[in-house]
Amino acid sequence: MFFLFLFLLISNLRCENKSVLWVTNSAKDVESLLSFKKEKGLDFSFTLVSDVYKDTDTKIEKADVFFNFYPVAMAFFPSGTKIKTIENYPDSLDSFFSFLNYYCDISSCSSKGFFSSYPISDDRIADLLKSRGYRWMYGGISENDSYLKDYNGFKSVFFEVLKSSEQIRISSSSFFIVDDVYNSSSSLNMLKDIFSIKDFSFITISQAIKISSSTDLSQEKEEMDTSRFFKCDKYLNYISYLTLIISDIGNLNETNPELNKSYLDLFGYFDSVCSEEMDSIEDIRRITKQAYQNAGKSIPYFVYYDFLTNTFYKKYDKKVSENSIAFDSLSENKIKKVEIVKNDSDYLFNIVFSTIVLEGEVHIYADINKRRNAGSDAVIGKTEKIDPLYAWEYAIVANIPSKSGSLYKAGYRDFSKVYSFKIEFANDSISFRLSPKEFSGNFTRWNYIISFYDKNIIGGIYDLSDNKFLTVSE
Repeated sequence: MFFLFLFLLISNLRCENKSVLWVTNSAKDVESLLSFKKEKGLDFSFTLVSDVYKDTDTKIEKADVFFNFYPVAMAFFPSGTKIKTIENYPDSLDSFFSFLNYYCDISSCSSKGFFSSYPISDDRIADLLKSRGYRWMYGGISENDSYLKDYNGFKSVFFEVLKSSEQIRISSSSFFIVDDVYNSSSSLNMLKDIFSIKDFSFITISQAIKISSSTDLSQEKEEMDTSRFFKCDKYLNYISYLTLIISDIGNLNETNPELNKSYLDLFGYFDSVCSEEMDSIEDIRRITKQAYQNAGKSIPYFVYYDFLTNTFYKKYDKKVSENSIAFDSLSENKIKKVEIVKNDSDYLFNIVFSTIVLEGEVHIYADINKRRNAGSDAVIGKTEKIDPLYAWEYAIVANIPSKSGSLYKAGYRDFSKVYSFKIEFANDSISFRLSPKEFSGNFTRWNYIISFYDKNIIGGIYDLSDNKFLTVSE
């Protein structure tokens, strides 16, 4: 045992250890590199990420790839993406656990490493992967450096991008990545040159993490460039669509495999969403409906629109209690917060602005029954229309200069003004009250469209698609 230890020590002193993670969709390139290794009598190892190369008889290490290199995890963890269209959606940790377990059960995850196109470094994710037998996960790219982050023995590996054989000679990094999926080119010749260098010992990622020390970083070294995932605007729109679904459904459940299957099937359309001949809209719509039915929820509004050309933003948080409903803006909005509270004698409306407002109007449209064409689609005094899916029964217009407002009710063919009220001012907010005689019902369960006008529409509490007002789904 002593002589074996001494041999390994001398070997490590003589040859510096390097590890290469090769991401490729070319089985031909992998076979060519392995043939080159045999012909030249070389002794090198590497770690492969590939969903096309299936040979398990070789001595190369394979890492499990998370669903065809699509940025699946981005849909579950949008808050850290720095992508404006999705970053306001909440992370769905429990759903991710359920989804990953379902995916691994049907895909026979069996490798030591876990690779996701959109990397996640999180102790909760590390615990999940560790429980499934993984030893390390892809943590992302670190410019001109590489390092390990430790989660109680489980490693997150950050790689330096390998671009030339000369680079590996001068770099102090231990972990390199060669990505031939997003680079859309072959690095086969470069890898042959690199693995021919006799000054280094090339080992697998799993071997390298055993002999490399972890780095405790107080700050992230590098923000990830997420733009490389999106071939076209439709790609980004589809990510926002999938993020909205997982946020809206609530939680995937391991006891509901049909729900997980429906959500997994939706990711299979990534390759075709950028195609001009994309003809799978109805299939996506059908699968989405199945997912909601499996979750026991009603079909949401956005399923009926062209979700590949429209982006759905989460622009506000909604909070509901037994006697109140409140909306907090998540963007640079003129309206900062809207709250409706039912007291013993009336309904109190309070609207907070991001700045002091002296001009303009606040419009509030309440859809009580959530039935298409059941109500009015008019925007009071304006030319645009509300989508018929969200036709309103109550409309409120608060005119700031006149310090007064009006309540409208929709009739069979038109609408009419039924009540007038005074507005109270307090710094950057306005408030007013409505009596249950004019405004009544289970108001916490209604859909609302809230907008601010100062000549033109400026911000509000709603989603916008196809130049139509839409409300957030329940």
